[in-house]
Amino acid sequence: YTVKLSADDFSHGELTLRIFGCTLTLNADTNTVKLGKRTCPLRLDGKCLEMTMIVDKLSVELFLDGGKIYLGAVDPETVSDYNLPYIQIGSTERVCIDSLELGALKSIWE
Repeated sequence: YTVKLSADDFSHGELTLRIFGCTLTLNADTNTVKLGKRTCPLRLDGKCLEMTMIVDKLSVELFLDGGKIYLGAVDPETVSDYNLPYIQIGSTERVCIDSLELGALKSIWE
């Protein structure tokens, strides 16, 4: 699946996204992104957050700010579980989500 999210005024707090059992945490206070056990710096130009996440059975890839930041994970703790077919978004502060798109990936075998 692909998840595209755009949010304004993300200057404080933590935004958490759970999809198919995978947890992504974006923390504006510590300027970090966490996907499974992997963490990397988060640099927001202004206060706008642009994110694309690709989730399949074997891996999760995250692109922030038009691909300037990339975080990928292929490990048992991050692999998605299609028996958990939901998306959940939470935050510790008020966040204005401008857009959220969820789309299915096409198989290379079709």
